[in-house]
Parts: sequence; structure tokens; C-alpha cells
Amino acid sequence: MCRSFPIYLAFLLTLLSALVSADPFQPTLLGIDAPGFVDYQFDGAELKIPVTVTGTPAGIIFCLFTKDMADEIGYTINGYLGWHQVNKIDTCIYYSPMESYEVGRHEIVWDGRDQDGNFVSAGYYTYYLWGYDNKNERQLAASEVMPYCGIFDIQETDESGLPMPHPVIYEAQRRWTLGNDPSDGTLLDFSALPQSEFWNNENDNLHFTALDPARHDHFFVRASKTTYEQNPEQTESAILKLKWVAGGSSEIVSDWADNGCLVLPGALGTSSGIVSDGEYLYTSDDNSYYLDEPKADIYIVDMDDASVVDIDISEWWSSTI
Repeated sequence: MCRSFPIYLAFLLTLLSALVSADPFQPTLLGIDAPGFVDYQFDGAELKIPVTVTGTPAGIIFCLFTKDMADEIGYTINGYLGWHQVNKIDTCIYYSPMESYEVGRHEIVWDGRDQDGNFVSAGYYTYYLWGYDNKNERQLAASEVMPYCGIFDIQETDESGLPMPHPVIYEAQRRWTLGNDPSDGTLLDFSALPQSEFWNNENDNLHFTALDPARHDHFFVRASKTTYEQNPEQTESAILKLKWVAGGSSEIVSDWADNGCLVLPGALGTSSGIVSDGEYLYTSDDNSYYLDEPKADIYIVDMDDASVVDIDISEWWSSTI
């Protein structure tokens, strides 16, 4: 019986070439082209998928996922300390070692087995090809904005959802347009934080902010009055909505939540930053250190009406040991 694989390719705009350059950042686009639909007989034979690599060489990982099986995949806990928990989502059943491919036409080969070495049952699956340029020397993209803990936010689409020709690296107070000369610090956009009672000296979470998808000059940040360690009686943590003012001071968007401020229930001044899927904001707290007992929460906030859902994840996330 013949079954087919719809494909969703992961394209990675590689940031690779020379370590230091005074020229504008101009990476070569890596392209990975493969069929959107392939047939496989599930007969134990090898499946050969034709792939064309353009632009730069690529290190590629082949991944195979279940398709439309989410309702049949129940609650599963695994991973270190049970931190990996899934429920009602399609799941990766195989991923290959990374293989290197030069520019040109190639074949990616799969032997029909899952990660445990068992033959996969006949059915419909989704495959992904994830790749990046693993050959060329890296090219400096920015010097004024650096990743915090290896992470930064990148604005890749405009308010219409279309890809931007020049994505923007952004934080609460700094923005850098990719394509600028990385040695020219004057090209950094800066906007100071406005006056608020919700700033303390431990706001590392300001590196992680979320843009309003309808208006990229509006953004959300986590902030707190004090940390619990500084003052247990005055500790509150909140989400603020701000308007970016280039070269000046950002302004509080007063028509959101309570005058631009949403105080989070139970938050004690420690926090991650914020991420968003374009409809909801997601942020968290782990306060075990301050309370001497497991206490962690995930907050899901409706971006429009500022309503919040508090999910207690203490049982599997935090420990005082």
C-alpha cells in the first residue's frame, strides 16, 4: 500500500562567512528544495528523497513526524526529571544524524525505521529537512546587540505577516537591523525605558520581549517592583505594554490592562522574559529559591483583553533539592 509524506521544509538563513568585516551584513541565502509529497511502500526498502541545495553547502537533518495523530497521542512524560511533557500533539519518531551536502543535487536516504530501529507502520507522515551552512566561516552580523544566554529575539515578518528583507534583532531598549555595517555603532536604535515603579536592578528578563504583531512599535516586557529577596512585602511582578520611541524614551500604552500594566497573580519578582505566538503572551516564574518549597507557574495572557490564565507547574518543574 502506497503512502505519502507531505513536506514542510525548514529553511535557515545562514549567518556564515568571515569573522570580522566592515562591510554591511550580506549573507548568502541557503536553499533546500525537496518534493512536497513522496510515495513510500513501507516494504522495508530504502526511501530516496531527491534534494537540491543552493546558495551554500548545508548540514541537513531528516526528521519524521506523525501526521494528524495528535488526538491519539496521550499525555506522555519523559526526559531529564520528567521535564519533557507532551499531550495531544504530533510527535517526532525519527531524526537522522546530520549529513553534509555541497551545492547541487543529492538524495537523502531513509531506511523506513523509527528511532528505536523498528520498521514504521504504513500510514501518512510529515517529514522535515532542517539545515544550515556548516562549511563557510561565520560573518559578523552585529556588534552592538549580542545574544543573552545564547538567545535573542528577531523580528522576521512585518505587520502584514510578510518576510522582511532586513530582519531586526530587538530587546526592550535596543534594536539592530540586519544588513547594517556591524562595525558602525551609530546605526543601533535605542529607546530608554519609561518611568515605572516596576523596575529593579535584576531585570535580565528585559532581553526577552514580545512584539505586538499588529504594531511592531508596541511591545511587552516583564518587570517587577523588587525581588522577593530585596523586600518580601513589596514584591509584585507584571507585564508592561510599551510604545517604542526611537532615540527617546518608550511610552506606556495606557489603554491596555490597568494603565498599561498587568500584575501577575502569585509572581514574586523572578521571571523569564516573554514569548508570543501572535495571539497570546507566555511567561513564567520559578520562586522555589525564595519560598523554600517547589513553586513555579506559567502565565498565558490574551494579548487583546489582558486576561490571564495561571498554570501551576510546580510538581514537575521546580525542586528545593
